[in-house]
Amino acid sequence: IFSLTSLAAVVIAYYLPELKHIPYSQSISCNIIPSSFNLLTFLSSFFVQGILIVTISGLLMQQSISIIALTTISGFYLAYRRICAIFLSPLGGIVADKFGIDKVYLASLFITATGLLMIATGFTKAGIITVFTFYTISNSLSPGNAVAGAANHLRAVAENSTWSDIGAAAGALIAGILLQSAYLNDVFFLATFVLVVACIYHIKRINFQAKYLFIWK
Repeated sequence: IFSLTSLAAVVIAYYLPELKHIPYSQSISCNIIPSSFNLLTFLSSFFVQGILIVTISGLLMQQSISIIALTTISGFYLAYRRICAIFLSPLGGIVADKFGIDKVYLASLFITATGLLMIATGFTKAGIITVFTFYTISNSLSPGNAVAGAANHLRAVAENSTWSDIGAAAGALIAGILLQSAYLNDVFFLATFVLVVACIYHIKRINFQAKYLFIWK
């Protein structure tokens, strides 16, 4: 399915009008320190795409279910994540157009952090659903948020995508070590705290008034 979709996209792209490239006048530099927004991207990807996805089976094993049930439920959660990417990503864009991309992005991340806290406190299944649902929305808005105020949009999107990939890879590596840990739930307490602190830091950096997170008109 993905191959056919990609092939169709290539054919459509071939018939699109050619865009003229305007050379970027500023010198090219590499910044190894992420912005507050890219830091949020890195951390959310680290905890969700890295640690949570790898440790789903370990979290469910704590509930003493059979191997067959464990495999089935884990597969359901991973399928649900993909379904969210298909249906919730466009919805997130529509909501962001109406209420503002910063508001929807930050609200989604705070609810994602709430889902991580639910996992840490034993509400594993509901927490996983919450995390996958709202992380999908925040992740789909990342490219649009990355280019806001950026002089070079392509570079901003590329940097944001890179930090997301680094977070997912690093999280998966760490999760492999933590998979058999008896303190797996405590990891999600730490994840909740770190993600909330990073959100607050980003809010202060962009001078966003936090009260608007509670005003949806």
